[in-house]
Amino acid sequence: MPEGRIVISGLMLGIFVAMVGMAFTFAPGARMLPLVIGIPGVILTAMQFYTELHSKESKRASSEHVKREMTMIGWFLIFVVGILCFGFIYGAPVLIASYLYFSWKEKWYTALISMALAYVVLDFVFQEFIGIILFEGLILLYLFY
Repeated sequence: MPEGRIVISGLMLGIFVAMVGMAFTFAPGARMLPLVIGIPGVILTAMQFYTELHSKESKRASSEHVKREMTMIGWFLIFVVGILCFGFIYGAPVLIASYLYFSWKEKWYTALISMALAYVVLDFVFQEFIGIILFEGLILLYLFY
């Protein structure tokens, strides 16, 4: 079984190669941004994948390292579910405050200030000032529309 670093590097390389390949199916004006992000991503992940394959160092992950990774995967899944259910405007600020308070052990007022700042940036900067319509969440869409 290959090490997790090799698997992750290969997976990321595959994602970037697929993204660049799909970008060539877009109209010429629409493919610029995926290519600007994707081509350097392919180069960097290919270098990382090569480095991981040829690394002489083989470390077994400690139980503490595995526990931290599982915690981060858990938080990622909580963020995905929270944003899917409640959207960016309401879900993301609450999730950011929760993450800061429970995972980083920040003080409650720091978490609340971060939540307020995240709300201001998402609602006023992105939606009002720039005009980007952010995902509203499946529960809120179901309740109000």
